[in-house]
Amino acid sequence: MGPYDISINAETLGNSELDFSQFSIVPNPAKNHIQISNYTGEIKIRDGQGKLMTGQEVILNQSIDISSFSSGFYFIELNIDSQSFIQKLIVE
Repeated sequence: MGPYDISINAETLGNSELDFSQFSIVPNPAKNHIQISNYTGEIKIRDGQGKLMTGQEVILNQSIDISSFSSGFYFIELNIDSQSFIQKLIVE
């Protein structure tokens, strides 16, 4: 198994009736910055092995600097009212 052969199911934890399709992470794949549309709150970005790369509060449509990240797969966790959503991010 290679360093990026990790399977994570993207799902909500808690209330399955929440619709997380309203959030988007752009661009994806990304190089230097990403932006999460329609979201204000805490995010965590982890590498393929689960190591926390950054954890921060973001405000609506704030740009997030990922220029120090190596190329590969990462996972972004959005938290809303003690519920989480995870989405894959590709850094080029």
